[in-house]
Amino acid sequence: MLEFIVVPLFLAIVAAIVCGVVGTLTVVRSSTYVAGAVSHTILAGLGFAQYSNTIGLLPFYLPPDVAALVTAVGVAIIISILQFNGKVKQDTTLSAVWAIGMAVGLLFLSITPGYQTDLLRYMFGSIAIVTMSEVYFVLVLALLIVSCCYLFWRGILASCFNANLLRLNGGRAFFFELLISIMSAVAIVVLVKTVGIVLVIALITLPSMAALGMRLSLWMAMLVSGVLAFLALAFGIIVSIYFDIEAAAPTVICIATVAMLIKLLKRGKLNENKN
Repeated sequence: MLEFIVVPLFLAIVAAIVCGVVGTLTVVRSSTYVAGAVSHTILAGLGFAQYSNTIGLLPFYLPPDVAALVTAVGVAIIISILQFNGKVKQDTTLSAVWAIGMAVGLLFLSITPGYQTDLLRYMFGSIAIVTMSEVYFVLVLALLIVSCCYLFWRGILASCFNANLLRLNGGRAFFFELLISIMSAVAIVVLVKTVGIVLVIALITLPSMAALGMRLSLWMAMLVSGVLAFLALAFGIIVSIYFDIEAAAPTVICIATVAMLIKLLKRGKLNENKN
């Protein structure tokens, strides 16, 4: 059993770090729906890569992970520009992007010859059968996210808690908004490897909601959120392998949900005792 869980657990560590950093920022900024829109547009990039590689549309092989990354970052930039300029309402933008991304992805899937088994891994996650090359890819992305967070911490903090004041003071508000959006897009590509497009929003939000409910500082909430995410991923992997469950993603999310509910119940009891 150890042989089968070493690589997935390594990916779980990387994903937990990303989840702790970006997930906490996502919950604090109330931008969960943005993450959902970006995650579902990844299907468009994956579908195009599969179609291109199958019929030889491009003169080179297009890795699905690269196509997903380019699509996610591109969509995140477009959303940031539209929202910052206030040209359209937020819910209108996100709903349109969400629907268009899914529609384009499904269109490519429908016109691609053969049965697309590889894309099922991206839809529902494949952490139990991940390869080391995939782990190295997401590790590089995770290092980029952590580096950006470290280098621009003050600006990110200001953008999360007082973006309007940052704009009034002449701060680079749009730069930090765009940076956080790109970080979120890259994080989604990482986390899709673990739980898939369908459940990635849950993995981003549940551990962070539990951590922020402890009323910690932002960086401590990131740390606790990362630990909770890793525990959910690790137990989900072990349980799915031990009980021969084909997809580990639902197990991971169920464990994360239980952890969040326990935390909310404890917080409710503490509030009752104080009253």
